Amino acid sequence: MDSQYDRIADEYDSLFFALPYRPSIEAPSVLRLVGDVRGLSVLDLACGTGVYSRKLRQLGAARVVGVDISEGQIAQAQAIEEEHPLGITYLQGSAADLPLDEQFDLVVAVYLLHYADSLDQLRAMCQEIADHLKPGSRFVTYQLSPDLSRETDYYAHYGLLLNAKPEQETLADGEPLTFRVRVGDFTSDELTVYYYSTAALTQALEQAGLSDIRISQPEIIPEAVATYGAEHWQNYLTMPHCILIEATKA
Repeated sequence: MDSQYDRIADEYDSLFFALPYRPSIEAPSVLRLVGDVRGLSVLDLACGTGVYSRKLRQLGAARVVGVDISEGQIAQAQAIEEEHPLGITYLQGSAADLPLDEQFDLVVAVYLLHYADSLDQLRAMCQEIADHLKPGSRFVTYQLSPDLSRETDYYAHYGLLLNAKPEQETLADGEPLTFRVRVGDFTSDELTVYYYSTAALTQALEQAGLSDIRISQPEIIPEAVATYGAEHWQNYLTMPHCILIEATKA
């Protein structure tokens, strides 16, 4: 993986709140699945500028370590930590080769596995996740959906401009997709993710020693429906670009 998010490190936090699906659907869905973190040690992979790391610490996690491959994102996270200290540790490193010798009560990864550029790297990521979990502990991730729409501009309403093969053509595991983020007058450079089927994701997790794998759909908070109207969210909720995956270390 490269550090493609270095290019938008300065805008990343503001983009989180400027893309309404993130605080309205993504974050509440992830945090609902994560559950009570009070007293837990948490590893936040692909932490970016630390949006979820900070939230998990504020919700009572005893220890939070955030890891991201992007030097720019980690620099931003550390700057925020210095200005508003919460006791979070941030490290630059690849999720396929973690710079840690520690096991955690919970591993969270919002947008991670679809940045593996091959099946081998996907398996390496899953193995690192399993190796850094205590027995009986969980992994929770928000992952590119194998069933996302490939219709042109389907997600444009939500600030995502996806470039993929047409719906009628089959996507292979590890095949790249590109997208841009657009908010107002800002449009990001092209960013690359990689497609993985449910079978490939499940197999990689199971081979790493994770079991009880559960896939669920994101849900919206009522306040967002009241603010934007149900019709605004219909496309995303019908065919979300990401799903939730939960797995447990045996």
